[in-house]
Amino acid sequence: MAYLPKSRPDPARQRAQYHAFLNRQDIIKAGLSRRDLFKMGLLTGTGMLIAKDGLSARAVSAAGTTTGQCASPATTPFTINLPIMPVKQTVASLSPAPTVSPNTAAGEGRTRDHQAPGEGLPFPPPVLYQVTQQAGSVIMSNQLPPQPIWGFDGISPGPTYVAQYNTPILVRNFNNLPANNGGFGKNSVSTHLHNGHTPSESDGFPCDFFEARNLSIGMRQSVVEFSE
Repeated sequence: MAYLPKSRPDPARQRAQYHAFLNRQDIIKAGLSRRDLFKMGLLTGTGMLIAKDGLSARAVSAAGTTTGQCASPATTPFTINLPIMPVKQTVASLSPAPTVSPNTAAGEGRTRDHQAPGEGLPFPPPVLYQVTQQAGSVIMSNQLPPQPIWGFDGISPGPTYVAQYNTPILVRNFNNLPANNGGFGKNSVSTHLHNGHTPSESDGFPCDFFEARNLSIGMRQSVVEFSE
């Protein structure tokens, strides 16, 4: 849902924004895959929609203004405290147990073997985490109603991982994002990790995504090699 400011923008621009929004929803409702969108020339190399007028929120008109993004609400800044994200807690074990090769029978979305054992690192690593990517409801502003979001454990930003050098960790992601979401987005994900020495099969990139599953929740395990 778009919350419009009290001072309405130019009607023609507002209509263009709304039509672009509807076109993006049509893509989602059609169930087109990323591969389909690439073939149609609608995705960039980074996995984002091309900046096409009438489609992308990043499209710029001849007048130099964006035409595809609905107007943001007028709010007063700095009226609520900065949220401090919780520290993620480890788990004693994972079920099913981590495997070097992708466990596709359990719904794992990873496509390549873990590189950690070949580098002499212990597998499974001594520190294990499990996080679920799911819908949530958050307060973005005390002047707006709660907003639906997709987040890690239902929050955004996600929890904080406290890791130590020379101690490898494994983070298992479960994709439990809803398919019936009113056109909010496609419920497939590609998780990219920051601030760690992460091998390529665990690092996430636009074409390395995994879906939510009906019977077994889509999962992806990422080994982060914290070494000096």
